[in-house]
Amino acid sequence: RLLPDHRLLLFKVANGEHRRGLPAHIRWKLALQEPKGAWPAVVDTSFPSTLNVTLCLQTHAIMEASGQQQEAGEPVLPPEFDRVVGDAPGARGAYLAGCGWWTHLLDTYYGQENSTHAH
Repeated sequence: RLLPDHRLLLFKVANGEHRRGLPAHIRWKLALQEPKGAWPAVVDTSFPSTLNVTLCLQTHAIMEASGQQQEAGEPVLPPEFDRVVGDAPGARGAYLAGCGWWTHLLDTYYGQENSTHAH
């Protein structure tokens, strides 16, 4: 999934892909250690190579709660957010967008599963 506003490209691992050698996120980290071709010009190696799902869920809950209180200003995210994401320009927005994509997939999956079992 490409999120051009955040210069973010997200990969979803195909079902069963984890059985083929190293996990995808490890292969990605290894590829970034010695990027070839055009990659060095477009990849920010300081940006997290995986989404921390616990952090995404915590952040999602905070963002939803703060969405109901718009006058409160920018929400306070978990302390580890800055440690995981870093402080590069645009990193916060990109990581939040990635978490938004992931939580949407999660909601869609469980929404479909629940609607399938409810009938």
